[in-house]
Amino acid sequence: MRSRDVKLDRTRVRVWEMGRTGNPPVVLLHGGGVDHARLSWEPTLHQLAALGFHVIAPDFPGYGESPFPQESVTLDVLAATVTELLEALRLEKVILGGISLGGGAALAVALSHPEKVERLALVGAYGLSSFIPGGRLATAWVHLPQPQWLNLALSSSPLLLDLTLRGILKNPAARTPELRGMVAQAMRRSTPAWNDFQRSEMVPGSKGLKTVFAPHLRRLTMPIVVVHGLEDFTIPYRDVAQAFADMPNAELHPIPHAGHWTQRDAAAEFHSILARFLFKEVFL
Repeated sequence: MRSRDVKLDRTRVRVWEMGRTGNPPVVLLHGGGVDHARLSWEPTLHQLAALGFHVIAPDFPGYGESPFPQESVTLDVLAATVTELLEALRLEKVILGGISLGGGAALAVALSHPEKVERLALVGAYGLSSFIPGGRLATAWVHLPQPQWLNLALSSSPLLLDLTLRGILKNPAARTPELRGMVAQAMRRSTPAWNDFQRSEMVPGSKGLKTVFAPHLRRLTMPIVVVHGLEDFTIPYRDVAQAFADMPNAELHPIPHAGHWTQRDAAAEFHSILARFLFKEVFL
């Protein structure tokens, strides 16, 4: 795996890559919280590079190795950053994938610049449900000052770290020592970018999340694969299935006994689904 910094007009982003430049490009977008490109996508980078793709996974502004920008990191800013990154890398058209927050950014890019997206992979994607886990209490919480000691406590306590991972990974085998170490290290960082996003999407007095793409999904005519864990309690499957029904050229893969991090929770099944989708659409 190789990495480089890409200078954009609005900021600088760290990009992680595998595979040969010139091969079909796949751009993978990570989630929110303490997530970053390698944490979500490192195994997938290896898998897809071995299949002949040029795989690119950026750290969003304020996440991983990318610095926090001068502007608030909202969903619109993330989508604009991805679009600018594609232009900087001279990628006219890509296979675009995203998990959670990254799925929402991928949807925003596909809707605003459909000419840049050859096909779309959505994994536990944000923007398909208005549901707020924790409801109004959670909304009130994110608008309070967020103490860094809380992340430090979670990362330094094996019990609290395990409870956190159990919330997104239902398969015990997926909670490897290596992954636990990566998550603990990520938790030691402050998360102002995630706080920005939450505050912009969870508006006090509102009954649901601000961004829901449901009214616009019929405009997405590119091939789409939707993968969702049936034990994902962050984004309810029923809402995802309802949104899927409005996508004219999509396939839906519910994964039993998987949580929010399906690409790690059910890695073999996930990568099989993704490979079949990509080979069917790219090479046949």
